[in-house]
Amino acid sequence: MNEAVFLTIFTVLIMLSTYVYSLNSKRLFNRVNAFALLLCAGLVMTEYTIFNAKHHYDVVVYNDIHTLFVLSILAVEGVIALIFSGLFESYSNEKLYNRLTIGFIVISCLSIFIISFQSYDPATLLEKRDGNWGYTLKKDSTFGYVMQILFFAMFAFIGFCYFAAYKKTMIVKERNWKLGLFIFYSVISLIVFVQFIWFPSQDEFSYYNTSPYVFIWVGSLCWGYFKFRLFELDPKDVMDDILESVANLVILTNPLLTIRHKNGLAEEIIASETDLFKVFEKSEDIDVENFRRNLDKLSSSEKLECNFKLKVNGVDKNYFLIAKKIIKKTNHTGYSFVATDITSRVEKEKQLQNYNKQLENKNQELERFAYVASHDLKTPLRNIISFLTLLKRKLKNHPDNDVKDFMDITQSNAQNMYNLVEEILEYSLVKADGIKLMEVDMNEILNLVEKNLSNFLDEKNAKIKFGELPTLSLIHI
Repeated sequence: MNEAVFLTIFTVLIMLSTYVYSLNSKRLFNRVNAFALLLCAGLVMTEYTIFNAKHHYDVVVYNDIHTLFVLSILAVEGVIALIFSGLFESYSNEKLYNRLTIGFIVISCLSIFIISFQSYDPATLLEKRDGNWGYTLKKDSTFGYVMQILFFAMFAFIGFCYFAAYKKTMIVKERNWKLGLFIFYSVISLIVFVQFIWFPSQDEFSYYNTSPYVFIWVGSLCWGYFKFRLFELDPKDVMDDILESVANLVILTNPLLTIRHKNGLAEEIIASETDLFKVFEKSEDIDVENFRRNLDKLSSSEKLECNFKLKVNGVDKNYFLIAKKIIKKTNHTGYSFVATDITSRVEKEKQLQNYNKQLENKNQELERFAYVASHDLKTPLRNIISFLTLLKRKLKNHPDNDVKDFMDITQSNAQNMYNLVEEILEYSLVKADGIKLMEVDMNEILNLVEKNLSNFLDEKNAKIKFGELPTLSLIHI
């Protein structure tokens, strides 16, 4: 590679990192991906510095920095793949397992970095072929084998995460993209591993040109995450499932009222019909022309509501409909209609109205009965009072005073009973809007009660004691 390629890749990575971070700076996933892209930019500048290095000791120093950048990128991408796959989301100790796995990733990368000091031959860095510095690995040493195994384990773990994400996905579109993501990663990681880990040896020479492959790997994954929203649930992909799960009829139309989408419940009343107003014409409760005019007048914040009845599968059903305009970027793109089946509620309201009618009839019967009963009771009571008056007049000069007292008490009780019957009659005829309140002194009421109970109190040698009582507002009859 030449300087122009290094600088171009570096510029693109910086721009891409800034863009990803600016999409949502508060979101962890954005920050981690932006950090991975910055690490790639650091790797590009390190290889650019090695490309321009003149002395062996400069290359030795930058080789360690180069290894650190590669391992950091590998660790960050491992963490992203772990979160992306949700390997342990079905376990109760998900956080603990995630932390242990991240710990394994970090420890593996640190181990590789430490082992790398023992696995390359600084003397070979003195060689320059075609103007580029190169390196070899000591494969015949234990350190070399362990480093290759750890590198392979890291690549395999990330690949396993992508494969697990593919297997767990149920939505066809997302499943296909995640399968493509797994295949793409497998190819790129295999090339990087063979070219830069497995291939270099005492006899084979490898150059510091890892950055283009890492740029394609990290940049493509990041682009895939945010372009196709593979990391998060896309409502568009599950909208059908959401609409099928709701208990309402949902219908979406274009501005001409041609049906574009309907859920399963709406199929019952629409069937194969494509014009929604042809469905409404079957209902006697909707004035189609008036409904259309009101629909056209709707603003984006308004809604149109109405009740209608339709025969569905031979059964009359009642619905409550809410219609709204769909406005997208100031353009009218269609209408949404949401209808709720209120058949059971309407039937209960009719049943309640029937009960109220029956209750009203019963009340009228009770009023008539109370009127007749009280009227029939007043006649004998009136006769009793009249005869008591005559008897009292006849015994006016009777020498026994007890006879006079008994007559007074009997006449008073008969009159009270007559008044009570008359009041019951009046109360049975009074209506709620005819109720009148009057001020009643409760002291007078209690005195009247005490007078009516005087004989009983004398027999029992009892007394009623009470203090000052209030005046209340009571129904006047």
